[in-house]
Amino acid sequence: MTIVVKRRTIGVLINWPAYQGTTLRGYLVPLLQGMHATAVGQDCNLLLACDISQRTYPHRFTNAWPSSEEHFHFLPVGPWNTDGLIVVADGLSAEQTNYLAELVAARHPIVFAGFPGSSPSVVVDNAGGIRQAFDHLRFHGHTRIAFIAGYEHQPGDSRVRFQAYLDALHDNGQAFDPRLVAYGQSGANSGRRAMQQILARGVPFTAVLAHNDSSCMGALEALREAGLRIPEDVAVIGFDDVLEARALTPPLTTIHHPTFTLGGQAVRTMIDIIAGQSPDPACHSPFLRLPPRRRCGDRRYQSAEAADKRVKS
Repeated sequence: MTIVVKRRTIGVLINWPAYQGTTLRGYLVPLLQGMHATAVGQDCNLLLACDISQRTYPHRFTNAWPSSEEHFHFLPVGPWNTDGLIVVADGLSAEQTNYLAELVAARHPIVFAGFPGSSPSVVVDNAGGIRQAFDHLRFHGHTRIAFIAGYEHQPGDSRVRFQAYLDALHDNGQAFDPRLVAYGQSGANSGRRAMQQILARGVPFTAVLAHNDSSCMGALEALREAGLRIPEDVAVIGFDDVLEARALTPPLTTIHHPTFTLGGQAVRTMIDIIAGQSPDPACHSPFLRLPPRRRCGDRRYQSAEAADKRVKS
């Protein structure tokens, strides 16, 4: 008698569009690589789905989520062809939230990756990472620290990171100065504009903490255009440790985001749930918080960085 074991299939729903004819880049690449490596190691199928938009016809979408709009017509991944769904989202619409609630009510396994949701979630300790960056700047004597925030009215990583900046100010006895904050969304161009806004206000500062590396690289451009030297005049630190940040001269000081590990942990958590097991015991409440780590690429600070570690160890 031959026993056939069904191969598990895990779906991945991504909440932002890719453009037809382009390749994925940035945060999604190591996240999906981590998921893929773990799925292969666990002998699982992995089905990926994201919205696809044609650049020449931006109103035409191939959609990965259910929608009442007529031109949204394609649902490649769902409970009909997966044993569970990993959701990669930084903010959900009401329609998407209702869809996931229906799946949860039907007991279809859901795991959120990178963003805390109503189901088990695998997230990075964003607040802890911002605190590491803030403490790093304080260690080097900076007390006037500007902040390039993300999206002003959107939940997710950017809101958590901004709140962590506010908490760090409070814990260090520093008053919040709104003139030292501007919203840079998530890209280099918007980060450059945010830095220009802060510079135009004429408020003194000696350091800039950006909520992600992309906006931080845009802020660097604005600072240099204003004739300021990095790090002699202004110290700069980002968050995510993306590949492009390492290519700068000197490499950008940044907080490492364990994106590959996060993707792999999301798959392992889903496999445990499908098998009827509780999520990893390292979870705190419903979340497994993966701690970030600091990487200081500025040679001027490397000796101080080592001293910092010795002091805290």
